Amino acid sequence: MALDYGQRSRRRPSRGLWLGGALLAIAVIGLVGTGSATYHRRLATEQGWVNTAPPCPRISAAVYRTRYAALERPTAYQGATVTRLFGHVMCSDVDTQGGWSFTSHPVCQFTSPNAIRVRTANLEAYFEPGPGNLATVSIEPRGVSCTLGGAFTLFHDPTNW
Repeated sequence: MALDYGQRSRRRPSRGLWLGGALLAIAVIGLVGTGSATYHRRLATEQGWVNTAPPCPRISAAVYRTRYAALERPTAYQGATVTRLFGHVMCSDVDTQGGWSFTSHPVCQFTSPNAIRVRTANLEAYFEPGPGNLATVSIEPRGVSCTLGGAFTLFHDPTNW
């Protein structure tokens, strides 16, 4: 028989306490993830990386080569090559919608590109926003999209506040 001289034995925490702690941790991680995704999406929208402007007109590869291929100005970014004829380009990684800030994709904003060609390992797309128009190109895993508009201009960098 052990002589404990009146000391109480240590009680073990119950399983319910461990389960409650695990559920609380999962809830906190979910709230932080949701808050982060919401914040990044709002920031991308404010900076013009995500917009709901009308789509850019698409053109065929033959039309692009005939009219614009000789004047191309290429830019390589994150495994994609985007070409424009005129203006400037700024690219950034933007959180993919529904990815909870775990996945991102490249997005490029153009100032007056006139025509845009996007080439990745899997696809090639051609757009003709026209002279003087801002354009935003999103290169997502499901495909390339182009919208007229954006926040990047020669005199305004949307990432500098």
